[in-house]
Amino acid sequence: MELLAGYKDGTLHVIDCKPLPQNLEALKKSLPKSMAKHKKKGFVVLVDEVIPVFAKYGRSCRLGQAGADGRPVLITALEAYRNMSRLQAISFPPGKSGFFDISESVVEEQRDAGGRVTYHIDWAELRPEATLLLMAVYGAVADSMLDTGTIKHLFNLIGGNKKESESTQPLKP
Repeated sequence: MELLAGYKDGTLHVIDCKPLPQNLEALKKSLPKSMAKHKKKGFVVLVDEVIPVFAKYGRSCRLGQAGADGRPVLITALEAYRNMSRLQAISFPPGKSGFFDISESVVEEQRDAGGRVTYHIDWAELRPEATLLLMAVYGAVADSMLDTGTIKHLFNLIGGNKKESESTQPLKP
């Protein structure tokens, strides 16, 4: 499935969610072009796949992988999702919000004998639409140096308000 969403002023706007072809050759013909178009427009393109075919056109992100804080990306995304939901900071296409429901019981936090937190994740409880929503939430709240917007913002902070051509000229003695 493919989800298109935008994040502006603290609100995530889900625009569209649609199925993708279930054939690798058909995906190879259409998906790279679509991903490149969205990336060029400034979208963060996240790719969740087991066999890396399309990640080179975006940023590979698996909800089960460890994030920057060492916890599964799913946990970070779920915390942000719950916070955004409480604040009514997620909008859905008319009549589609039910497709994105996420059960409270999808994750069970447990502590081992040493006090370390472990997570039991019931992956079967996550519908594809909910998985995509969590990916969109994660993309909205977790900056990555692999995202164009983050890099541009960083360079603007480093270089002030200089034009790009001025900041790329060699240093003068």
